[in-house]
Amino acid sequence: MKFIYQIGRFDTNYTKSINFKIDNMSCQCSLSSIALKQYFEQNGHKTKLILVYPVSIIYNENAVKNINDEFVQIIIKNVDSYLDNPNQILNSHPHNKDNDFLVVHSIGKYKLNNIEIEFQGTFDDIVLEILCDMVERYLEIKSEPNEFYVDISSGHNIYISALLEALKHFSIFCQLLNWENKNLRPKTYVVFSEPLMSPSTNEAQMYIKESEFKAFFSSPVKKDDIDINNSNRLAKRIYYEDREKKTRLIKSLLILGLSFQLLEIIHL
Repeated sequence: MKFIYQIGRFDTNYTKSINFKIDNMSCQCSLSSIALKQYFEQNGHKTKLILVYPVSIIYNENAVKNINDEFVQIIIKNVDSYLDNPNQILNSHPHNKDNDFLVVHSIGKYKLNNIEIEFQGTFDDIVLEILCDMVERYLEIKSEPNEFYVDISSGHNIYISALLEALKHFSIFCQLLNWENKNLRPKTYVVFSEPLMSPSTNEAQMYIKESEFKAFFSSPVKKDDIDINNSNRLAKRIYYEDREKKTRLIKSLLILGLSFQLLEIIHL
């Protein structure tokens, strides 16, 4: 299975079709990740696209004023109650047809129809929300080969950065989870298209680059705390005269020390 993530769009040109080129194939659609999905499916791959929407996505006065489609009408009718259930409104977004979507926190002040609102999410909130979605989808099918792609062709800097940061954490999580069986580690890729330099631009080449991240451990237990010749030093400080607990802790500390030595050998 191939999973694709991209920050969703809602702007004055969000339904405009672009001729996206991938290798020797052209896909005519309004979003690069949709083109990538079509490209994979035409080559016989099972593919799922997940569009990531900041909860502030509908607060775009310019788009609402200049577009008159079904989605905009739904926004106008429901803007007062939108935050009660953002998923219900965003389900009508035309890009979500046959695709999944994820709503994440936003940062900053917005205004629509004289309604002003300030979102006070954090960068870490956004990273965590995307990461959790990736992990959940991976764990459902981790026994079969799969690949994760993040398309950074759209979205403000903070959301693109969060998407890339989530991909890094996800890759490290999968490496540590599949320490013994590297075949179960999903491959990760970054996708981007040529910038659309003007409203009249209707063609863009897409590029796919594999991303690799190093997995590493950080331990609060120092090397000096685990002395092969006196392995109960730290255990004594913690459990004093409780011999049973000291014995169990000594075993755990020795395993921890061996784990780090093994990681140095195999260069995980």
